[in-house]
Parts: sequence; C-alpha cells; structure tokens
Amino acid sequence: MSAVLSAFSTTGSLFIVLSMLIFDKLRKQPAGSLILWLSVSDVGYGVSQVLLSKPADVDGAIAKEAHGTALCQTQAMLAQFFAIASFAWTAAIAHTLHAAVVKRDVHHKEEWFPRYHRLIWTTCFVFMLIPLLANIYGPTGGGFCWIKNDRTEGHVFRMLLFYVPLWLAVGYNSISMWQVTSVITRAMRLVVETDGGNDVDAAEDAPDATMDDDESASSAMRLRNLKQMRRIGLFPLILVGCWMFATINRIYEMFDGSPVYGLYALQVLSSSLSGLLNALVYGMMPSVRGAWSRVLEKWPIVGPLLSSQARVGTSSSGYTSFGNALAADDGDGDMSPR
Repeated sequence: MSAVLSAFSTTGSLFIVLSMLIFDKLRKQPAGSLILWLSVSDVGYGVSQVLLSKPADVDGAIAKEAHGTALCQTQAMLAQFFAIASFAWTAAIAHTLHAAVVKRDVHHKEEWFPRYHRLIWTTCFVFMLIPLLANIYGPTGGGFCWIKNDRTEGHVFRMLLFYVPLWLAVGYNSISMWQVTSVITRAMRLVVETDGGNDVDAAEDAPDATMDDDESASSAMRLRNLKQMRRIGLFPLILVGCWMFATINRIYEMFDGSPVYGLYALQVLSSSLSGLLNALVYGMMPSVRGAWSRVLEKWPIVGPLLSSQARVGTSSSGYTSFGNALAADDGDGDMSPR
C-alpha cells in the first residue's frame, strides 16, 4: 500500500516540478521556487519509499532480510535526508510568506533564497550522517529501513533528529500562517468593500474579458493574487496532517514495542500523501490552471472541450504585485502599501 501511495505522491510532485520547468512565470511568483524545491524533496522521499516495495507484514520481514545491505542503508539515508528537506522547505515557504505579507519585505526572497539552500541542505546532510556514524540505520517495524527502533538510543535519535525538528517546524508554520492569513483576510475585505461588495470567490476565477473598466479589473486581480497567496499558505499546513499519525505511532512505540496495525496503516496512508496533497493544492491555483489550459487548448482533442468554457485568467507574478494587493487601511495604517 505504501509503495502505491508513494507512487501517486511522487507523480503529484513531478507535476509541480514539470509545471515550474515549463512555465517560467510560475517560478517567479512568491514562494514559487520554494515550492519547486519542496516538490523535489517530496520526489526524493517518494523514491526512497519504493526501494523495498515488496509486500511486507507489519513486522517488516522484507526489511529485516535486507538489513545490512546497501539497499537498506540507501533507503534509510534517502528517507532521512529528503523527509527533513521536505518539512524544512515548508518552513521556508512560511518564512517567505510572513516576510512578504506581514513585514512587507519585497526583497526577502532574493536575499534569503541562497541562505535557504545552504541552511536546509547542510542540515539535511548532517542529520542524515549522524545515524550512519552511530550505526543505527536498519529495519523498522513497518517493512522499511530507517532509524532502528529496537533500542532505546534508536528512539532517542528518531526524536532528536526528526520528530522534534518536525514539530518545531509545524509550530513555526502554524504561527506564521495564522498571521499571514489574518493580514490577507483583512486585505481581501478592504478590496471587496472598496469595489462595492463584489463576491471574492467569483472575482477570483472571473476571466479578464468580463472586466468593464481598469478599476474593476484591478480589484479582481488583487483578489486573485490574495487568494492565491492564501492557497500557497496551505503547503506548510499540509505537514500537520501528513505526520500526525506517524508521530503518535512513534511515541506509542517508545512505551510499547508491539505494533498496532491500524495505527501503522494510518501512518503509512498519511505520510505517503504529502506530494499528492501538495499537487492538488497547487493544481487548483488559477495561475496554474490558466497556464496549462493555454497549452492544452492547442491539443486536437482537449482544445475543443476547453474552448466551450471561459478561459481561466492567470494571476500576475512577482513580489510587488502581491504586496500592492494589500490595500491601504484608513484606520490604523497597518494595511498601507509600502
């Protein structure tokens, strides 16, 4: 089951990578390049999960047979490296959105993007190397190779080198995205009130051809930009659902070594879906749908189907457009553009 889910998740992550490579404007959007590297990390993690993809029972017979082999070591190292990279890039996305929306730092991405790479990849390498030097990579209780859980030090290493950093990232993401969502909600309310109460959801997908004047087009564009940024904020929050059951299962294993199949199944189901969930969130963005619709319109079969529908408008790219979408607040001045 895990191999199948990981394959779907990897396919979803590859869709995001492909979209970024084909459409240059998507990479230039706020957090666009960060989402690209998040997806690359998800692809790496998905590949690690299918290295020992034979059916295995909850006691991990297949992984135990592979214990000590190069394949087992490779799976454990790849899983550790890319799992950490995945949640680290979600923290980078939250950090970037917080700087762009709350602090109005339009140059944050250019200044911090190289730092993200140095910090994240170095941390992943160190956290992957420590279990290797400690010789605690091996079969787990679920048919895979990772940090062994048959010794007390294995549980300690799991917590210190993965789960504690994971939930620190979850906590940071939650606080940051709560602040970002609050600012975006206020900005959207101001745009709607200024534009005479037009519906936010309707404005998001309204094609540009229906705009009667520059003012209404500008308001609709602001709403689309704001809603797209709010959707980007879902990437860090997906982390919670994907790793909650895994954390519960690991804590349970620390106190009772006997596996619980139902809990393990929930762990496998949730932790294998991050790439797929990210792809669903990403694919629903108007800018992504618009970019792909223009490509598919040229296909002989798909084109006629799309031509019967209103063409999906794309959001403008760049930090400045998103920053300018945060309209001025005549009250306390917090919403004034920079």
